[in-house]
Amino acid sequence: SGEAVAVVAPALVVFGPDGPALLADRELLADRPLVESFIRREAQPLVTLYSAANEDTLFAAAAPLHLLLLASPSLAKGAASKGGGGTADSATLLRAARALRKEAVVAAVDIARHDELATFFDIAPRGRLSTPRLVALSVGNNTKFTPPDGSAAAALAWDAGAADADAGAGAVVAFVRAVGSGEVAPYVRSAAAPEPQGGAVVELVGDSHAAAVGDAERDVLVQYYSPDCGHCRKLAPVWSRVAEKLSESEGGEVVVAQMDMSANDALGFEPEGFPTLIFYPRTAKQGIEYDGSRDEHDIVQFVKDVRAGKPHIGGLPDLAESEVEGAKVEL
Repeated sequence: SGEAVAVVAPALVVFGPDGPALLADRELLADRPLVESFIRREAQPLVTLYSAANEDTLFAAAAPLHLLLLASPSLAKGAASKGGGGTADSATLLRAARALRKEAVVAAVDIARHDELATFFDIAPRGRLSTPRLVALSVGNNTKFTPPDGSAAAALAWDAGAADADAGAGAVVAFVRAVGSGEVAPYVRSAAAPEPQGGAVVELVGDSHAAAVGDAERDVLVQYYSPDCGHCRKLAPVWSRVAEKLSESEGGEVVVAQMDMSANDALGFEPEGFPTLIFYPRTAKQGIEYDGSRDEHDIVQFVKDVRAGKPHIGGLPDLAESEVEGAKVEL
């Protein structure tokens, strides 16, 4: 990197994109997992300018949170560090990233160039959030957080001068640590509540999803779909018939619903593919995934079997042993 670093052995120096980082504690150097984590972390820029080319590396980086500034082209480039592809004109995010080095992976996003992230993070004009917008993302469970209205982190002037950078960085750090301690409520992307359609299938949105599937008085079967998914379109008439059959045969005790995942979030859950069918019976509100055929009879029989307490094979990984064992059905 061309930079001279004065060290006393034993020591480890990582010459990362934004300069050298030193680990010189003898006890820490003897901890191989910690050393490997240090190397991986310091090999990354302080603040990466997001691109399609670095997306996989960025989101694969191990950290409790990913902190993103979604902004205009000039502001995003100015907020990113030089080693991360930016110009480092704004010191606020850079100083926050230094303080959060072990707690968050930090990036700036030119939201005008990345429609898919604008949609995912609910950014205007199609979404509800204005820019510039600071967002924290827990990649492990796909949960988003944004500074509450009125908070210091929500009111930052990102192009403020260096004199205000310390205060701004402090607000960013405080937000991230509040997220880590559970003090900030997750942000849930949600379409507007639909008008009643009169059919047997209930259309859920992000704002209604948690209450619907968590209803202790109802067994709820949900299809998570995408409008662009051909398999989902093919399933649509089958799903309507499933709803009608279960309404008739189960005495109104089973709600059949669906949710468009291109416009809504299911808190803490991201389907690996579409359609994803999950049953939330009163006895196992963690959810039991159906992985059988898309045949109307098979889906209805699955619901009846689960309600009758019959065993199944597989299931979601976080089911407790005391709950429905082997929740995933292979037909």
